[in-house]
Amino acid sequence: MHAPIKASWRKKKGVWYARFQHPVTGVRVERSTGCGNRKLAEAWLTKEWERLLAPDKAALPDVALATAAARYLAGRQNRIDAGAEDADAPSTFHARKKTWRLLVEHFGADTIVHELDATHMVAFREERLAVVSAHTVYKNLCELRTFFRWCIERGLVRRNPAKDVTVSYKIKKQDRAITPDQFLALYEAVAAKRRLYVLLMVETGARPGREVEAITWGDLDVGGPRIHIPGTKTAAADRFIPIRPQFAAHLLEQRGSARDSDPIVERWSNARRDLSRAAKKAGLEHVRPYDLRHTYASWALQGGAPDAHVAKALGHSSTAMVHQVYGHLRPEHLQSVVSALPVNGVLEPTAAVNDDQEPEQGGCGDDSEPENGAEGPESGPNEPRGLPHICPNKGPEGADSGSNPHKTENPATRVSCRVSKENAVPRGGFEPPTRGFSVRCSTN
Repeated sequence: MHAPIKASWRKKKGVWYARFQHPVTGVRVERSTGCGNRKLAEAWLTKEWERLLAPDKAALPDVALATAAARYLAGRQNRIDAGAEDADAPSTFHARKKTWRLLVEHFGADTIVHELDATHMVAFREERLAVVSAHTVYKNLCELRTFFRWCIERGLVRRNPAKDVTVSYKIKKQDRAITPDQFLALYEAVAAKRRLYVLLMVETGARPGREVEAITWGDLDVGGPRIHIPGTKTAAADRFIPIRPQFAAHLLEQRGSARDSDPIVERWSNARRDLSRAAKKAGLEHVRPYDLRHTYASWALQGGAPDAHVAKALGHSSTAMVHQVYGHLRPEHLQSVVSALPVNGVLEPTAAVNDDQEPEQGGCGDDSEPENGAEGPESGPNEPRGLPHICPNKGPEGADSGSNPHKTENPATRVSCRVSKENAVPRGGFEPPTRGFSVRCSTN
């Protein structure tokens, strides 16, 4: 004989709620009885108590899928209204409701929840894979797993039929960023009233839709200059980021008589369609609104901005997304990797030189006496005579203006630029000496 049930009751919107201590875990819980009559609510709690004591023996209620789904979504909505930390974003909740319209239609509104098993989940997966992508099916199965966990907590089912049913998918990585020249062509092709919208996105990296449209004129700080992006997705999304002075001046020219509470750009409901048409008009491939955010991140990374700074500007809590999604380094930017590699004696045996070996004659490091009494290059007033010329850096930052960045370097030329460690002195300046930029001491 079990101890009597001790519960406190409260009525909310005509429904009785029971708050009691779980008979097994001892955790304080609250359950909606779904009843407006007190006696019926107490009878429900008696059955719920028996189920909690022996969940495998208690009879499962015959609840239709449509009814359970409605209660599940109502609970999600209540968490949004209460401002819970783990509540769905409005856009996420909208997508969740759309998914459940599809799921209820597929499985049947009157289907009893506890009658659904893994066989139904597998059949659903195979049928959906024939019409949509594997990634979409994966998200549908994730939603089903979450729903059935909710059902287990409320005694509607004993086990999760979608727990072990999944599908693998592979995202095709695409270079979604565009170049400055391509953006200029897109900017000129888009409608005049939408140009500020695309410019604001590519200059701030704001998310398209609710985030960029929530930026008001009061969020602009011209003295910074910086702008406040009232993030709507996560807590880290609310941020202040610096902007270029030229962009701040452009915004001031566009403001006119707008109030601080007015949004900088108006809502653009057909942004995806209009941008695609503008891209086609500009001779570009398909461009999505989110590609402008990718472009902001890519331009910053290619310009040398640290990953952590880019992540902060984008409203991410870590650099993981920057590494996985926004690192659109084009092949020409990887030339610096090749330039940084040392000499490989296996691939270039003639270029392998000992540190103590004197440089060969005839190269840019040749400091031997000129033949036939000819004078060597003139030296500066503070330079010892006969200093070798410093070879230009072949990397992207130090390349000659007229040189081809993809041109293969002559191994013999690189060897002739090397000097011995004993005869080398660091170059002047405040920065530490850099390897490859030492000159021979004239006193030896």
